[in-house]
Amino acid sequence: VSLLERAEIDRVVKEQALSATTTKNYLKLGQVLGADGLLTLELTKEGSNTWLNLRLIAVKPGVALASQKYPWPLQEIATWAPIAANQLKTLLPKLNVLPKDAVPISILNLRSATQSKEGQDLERELTLLMIRRLIHEKPLFVLERQKLESAAQEKTLNADEAAFWNGSYLLDGTINKEGISKDKVTVSLRLVPPAGGAPVLIEAAGVRRDLKPLIEELSRQILDALKQKPGDTDWKPADEAKQYLEEARWALKWGMLKEAQAASEASWALGLRTRDSAETRLRIYMAESTPRPGESMWSFRPFDPLTASSAIRAASFYNEYSRLVPNQISNPDMPWFSLGIEMLKDVSYFLSVSLQLPGAKAQITDLLPDLRKEVWMAVDYLEGVPAYRDVYWLKGKLDLQNTVDPTEGRAGRLFDTIFVNAPSWTETPEETIKAYQKLMTGEGFGYFRKWLLNGSIPLAASSEKTPSQLLLLRSEFIKDLIASTNPVTKIEGLIFFLDSFDPQGEKLDVQVTEAVSRLMKEIEANRQLIIEYPANLEYRNDVSKAFHHALSRLPDGLRTATDNWFQSTQKPLLDKLLDNIATARAENARARAEKQAQSKASIEKSAKFKAQKAFLSDPNWTNWSQDAQSEFIRSALTMSYEKSEAQEVRVLLTNVVAQVQAEYVTSVVARRSDLFVLGMEFDRVVGHLNNILGLPPPQRINSVKWRGPPPTRSPGQP
Repeated sequence: VSLLERAEIDRVVKEQALSATTTKNYLKLGQVLGADGLLTLELTKEGSNTWLNLRLIAVKPGVALASQKYPWPLQEIATWAPIAANQLKTLLPKLNVLPKDAVPISILNLRSATQSKEGQDLERELTLLMIRRLIHEKPLFVLERQKLESAAQEKTLNADEAAFWNGSYLLDGTINKEGISKDKVTVSLRLVPPAGGAPVLIEAAGVRRDLKPLIEELSRQILDALKQKPGDTDWKPADEAKQYLEEARWALKWGMLKEAQAASEASWALGLRTRDSAETRLRIYMAESTPRPGESMWSFRPFDPLTASSAIRAASFYNEYSRLVPNQISNPDMPWFSLGIEMLKDVSYFLSVSLQLPGAKAQITDLLPDLRKEVWMAVDYLEGVPAYRDVYWLKGKLDLQNTVDPTEGRAGRLFDTIFVNAPSWTETPEETIKAYQKLMTGEGFGYFRKWLLNGSIPLAASSEKTPSQLLLLRSEFIKDLIASTNPVTKIEGLIFFLDSFDPQGEKLDVQVTEAVSRLMKEIEANRQLIIEYPANLEYRNDVSKAFHHALSRLPDGLRTATDNWFQSTQKPLLDKLLDNIATARAENARARAEKQAQSKASIEKSAKFKAQKAFLSDPNWTNWSQDAQSEFIRSALTMSYEKSEAQEVRVLLTNVVAQVQAEYVTSVVARRSDLFVLGMEFDRVVGHLNNILGLPPPQRINSVKWRGPPPTRSPGQP
């Protein structure tokens, strides 16, 4: 690329009296300068926003090849420059294409014959891949029909540009016209010449998991129909995908969400499907469905129903990638788990606000079933993480007796999200109640009860039911809990009865006092069960909180007397009962910890004993490393053997000592020092074993049994 000096450009602009503000003037400038292309950068205002507009104009055919805008002032110019350059790199060879050689093509669309999410995803991928592949052919000037129509409406095309594109070939087609297939993809294209000539029909098929060969075959047939030869440059979709990902990250960072989304989808379609690219793409969809920094949802911008589509895309893409790589999560500390919770919270925020905003719900009613479906699919996926299940549905796998609170970890964040947002995720109160009933089957429910203790169990946010109907449903839910044969569930029901107490009928204070008394009796009757329960049920604060919610609903005349009764008679009994339970749980936890420690020590001892026997049974003892010898001696001298174990090790070790003695007697002097040290250490182990077995200490290595004939000497050794 050769660049013209700025001074030369300024001179020509002045001489030709050009304003340099229209494409026509730019083209004249380029022609006078003898340039193949012009790259223009200018600032424009849109309301209170300032943008930097970049355009690449091909002078010979007289058309703009690229047009992009960036928020001004630019941040991190050093990062922006290579991104902008990469956006133009593929187009630069087209600058010296003569008008007679240029072949304009307008791509209308590639439409799936089956209307489904999978079909829509395939439409986007194939259309994008087709555009990217054809752009690599130097004489082909490719434009999406939607961009052409948008440019015409905005009147950014001059007469010459409009004529150029109006004389283009039109390309459209159908995907899987015989019906969708899991693995196979068929594409039927129509290439319509300018002025309504007879269309050229093009057919090709490929596999869903690798669309590149299919795109290459379609491109070959298109070039044949246009009587064009393929270019010399190989198409490298993998390289393009990486460039698009960097562009998507930059655009996301600076709030250019539409540009970020287009770039991320291009990267994905071009085959870059790593977790890193998946996280970037998901964050872009999430950003489109949540407020911008510093604002509340819809407080500074009108409600946009398209935001619901972005919310659906965020949830569905999370599920799509989770299915694509099913082992993304093995524990709640992995980034994909945290991002899933973040996605659920963002989508939930959009839902809760949209359902409350006047007129908003009517605009997204048709989209709500799909959005809720995707949300629950994501919840099911996250609930499938083993570590998550172990925290909540303990199933005897964990001991949360006194130390572990699952609300502190990421798994707890997921449960918080479910409890808080279930009303927005369900269409009817009955569905909300089913969600709560499922959650209440987990032993960890006691830790999350607080999310429902707000004086009124929250039900479906979008329900059309009257307050009295909701109250009846809530009451039936609580009655079912109290009638449960599971003592813990019954206690939860009594707590919820107090928490959402409905002052109906007579003797309201009696209703409250009887409920408190019954709750106390249930806790007392199931004292041992609560002590041995896998999770700490944490009743103390929640019972008091529920009682005070009930108290607040009593008439003033009854409130003080009822509170005095509770504080003077019931609360001391409750505190004493729960203190005793806490003490017993702590003792149980200590005993279990001691038992677990003993079990762990027993397992470790068994492993060491097995390793010692394997070590002593190795016939190639002369090849033992010093580290192996030291480890055996250290573990043997510190182990508390049973007598049978000590006898077994002693027999093996006695055999090895005999071999060491035999080697000592016949060895050269240099070798004897090593054997002497080894024999001395083994003697210490034998002494330890003899002590356990009640035998006398062994003879030391300098006794007569270690003496033999004079040792052989190495040649030349004194």
